[in-house]
Amino acid sequence: MKTILIFIIFSSAFLLLNSCGDDSTTNNNIPGCTKTQNLISPINDTVFYLPSNQSIKFIWNKATCEPVKYIFQVVAEDTTHNGQFACDNQTTQTGNDTIMFNQGCYDTIPNFWRVKAIYENPADTAYSQWRKFIKYIVN
Repeated sequence: MKTILIFIIFSSAFLLLNSCGDDSTTNNNIPGCTKTQNLISPINDTVFYLPSNQSIKFIWNKATCEPVKYIFQVVAEDTTHNGQFACDNQTTQTGNDTIMFNQGCYDTIPNFWRVKAIYENPADTAYSQWRKFIKYIVN
């Protein structure tokens, strides 16, 4: 009985650790990926600051970096007007493409951005799938 209990405890701990694997933001050694510089964080409706002369690049699958098509909704949020959306730039990209924000968004608002990334099927927005995304800033 004691052996079974120990096995259950270790199995549960392993499953908990493994379920968070895609959320790692400290290990830049991503198997199958070559562009790992400036790794920031997985995307889950992430808020971040971004100068207008930079872009965001995405690595899709942490394990394989397979190019897969996704829809990205990139929103500039005006912090001076209670967080109202001032610009909504939705685009579809494939592979490790760079997402360039609409330059017009920078004309009137601070560099405060909210990024939402979902699968090609807009209804498929489960958090377990959102967390597979990794973003990093490219100068």
